[in-house]
Amino acid sequence: LNVEAQVQGAGSVAVERLRSLLDELEAKIDALTDRPLAQARLLNTLADRRHTLNDYARARELFVRSVDIADAVRAGAPSQAAEILRAAALHGRAAAEYFLAQGDRIRLEAARDVYREALAARVAVLGREHSDTALSMRHLAAVERALGELGAAERLYRESLEIRERLQRPRVVLRWSRSARRR
Repeated sequence: LNVEAQVQGAGSVAVERLRSLLDELEAKIDALTDRPLAQARLLNTLADRRHTLNDYARARELFVRSVDIADAVRAGAPSQAAEILRAAALHGRAAAEYFLAQGDRIRLEAARDVYREALAARVAVLGREHSDTALSMRHLAAVERALGELGAAERLYRESLEIRERLQRPRVVLRWSRSARRR
């Protein structure tokens, strides 16, 4: 759904209809209390759409709710840590970008904690030399940079780049055809 393109070309009636649909969707999301991770992801998406419509105050409320739900689940269910961290990584990036744009240092610090946990989980499960681990490093680096931790950000960016470069090195595979073996 490319909301930005639709909003730019839409008249005020269409924008109001879209806002009405987002209100209806929000009511349905509120009913997902038995599925908090899904609720957090959907709230994050909804917040992103509100931001696109220049409804910044509502977007902020929804992003905050999304992060708060993910934090509560993470704190209350350590046995689900892998799924929670995966979900946090999926929705945390957009929220972190929003909080960065708004200059919300407290929320950025919370996002940094989530990214640190996501990185630790990926290193533990996938190892250091994995593309998803490098991606988590880049996300954490962006938040560190936003918080003014330039040394930490540079270290993470460099390590992520080095991992990606090592993973993309061409591998030489020699194959012998039957005809070459007969000679």
